[in-house]
Amino acid sequence: MKSIASLAVILLFSSCHTKPSSSLPSSLSDWSPDLSEPISLVEELLQKSDAQQDMNYLSTSLASIYDAQLWSIFHSRLEKLEGEARSQFLEQQRQWLKMREKAMTEAYEDYDGGSGAPLAAADTSIEMTKKRIAEFVGETP
Repeated sequence: MKSIASLAVILLFSSCHTKPSSSLPSSLSDWSPDLSEPISLVEELLQKSDAQQDMNYLSTSLASIYDAQLWSIFHSRLEKLEGEARSQFLEQQRQWLKMREKAMTEAYEDYDGGSGAPLAAADTSIEMTKKRIAEFVGETP
């Protein structure tokens, strides 16, 4: 199964692409990677996996992909803000990141560091990050 997980990572990075358009973007600010395909791929592999080590590896990879998606959305919104609004937005994200890290640590510790601990921590990260993405997408700066 480790070879399947390795293949998933290779497919993940090879399937990252920009949204197709009929012309080249006028600036780099128009460019944004589309992570929906790799997310779907890793989620599918995770659902089919029954080996704990593979589930740990795939869920951690999925958490990283969702974090990359959040980072992209966050920076897109941050670019539109100035002054106090920008400072507040940055501080809110710092606090949210601390809260997510604490929740992940608690989920990990619930398994006493056992073989299911990485999966529990990654699942916590995934769910919290997906909610944060939904908050950002639902808001306008």
